[in-house]
Amino acid sequence: MGLMDIIAKFMSKHFTPKNWEDNVTLEQIEEMEKQGCDVAELRKKFEDKVAAKEAHERKLIEDSLNILDFNKLASNFATPRDVDGEFMKDVVAYTKAKPKRIEQLAGASVIYGAVVQAHYSLYEPGNNDMAAMVIVFATDEKHIHDIEWLNATARKISEMKESGDVPRDCVKFITTLRDDRSMFCFKLGESLSGYADAWCATHTISKPGDLPLGYLPANGIVPFLLVGEPEENQFPDIELIPSRQYTK
Repeated sequence: MGLMDIIAKFMSKHFTPKNWEDNVTLEQIEEMEKQGCDVAELRKKFEDKVAAKEAHERKLIEDSLNILDFNKLASNFATPRDVDGEFMKDVVAYTKAKPKRIEQLAGASVIYGAVVQAHYSLYEPGNNDMAAMVIVFATDEKHIHDIEWLNATARKISEMKESGDVPRDCVKFITTLRDDRSMFCFKLGESLSGYADAWCATHTISKPGDLPLGYLPANGIVPFLLVGEPEENQFPDIELIPSRQYTK
């Protein structure tokens, strides 16, 4: 069997004929090399593709970090807010709130939601379809705007999701989280939150294009308005804050 026959046989086994070069993996290239195939050109194409993807991801992160300015939100932490102020005018225009809802939003807390996981489309610009994500947030004064703590807690949740050793106070939550179709709101157990009043919930972004630059902020945080107090087994009453309120 000649070299081209070996490659053809490998291709027919592992790929559909259309655009197979675009879908080849490093492991498959290495397997062809083990079989004596000269796939130097294919490897180069694969490496160029990986490098381009990494450069694209770095640019998304750089662009996002350059445009974010969370310090702008600080002047709107205090409640109730002036409904005629710029912040509330933006919120009302974005949410299309009626008078009763406007009053609720004027007294709502600005919270930071750290992204635990999200639909892949939320990490790239250009998606106009609603997509879901899981966020962790706090309501106590010490942690509500602590970006470092919130992101660290999000990482702990992700690690626990993959772990075989889940603390008793987190079993129900982690079991639910492992079901990608689940929708929930849980108060975090002390194993994850310490003594913070921390919560983890699913939330659907109806218009991802309204996020800064059209995708999730690179610092892992999405600001929301929280109306009232969260409750387990009920979706938190939160509204996305217009991105111009925390971008340059």
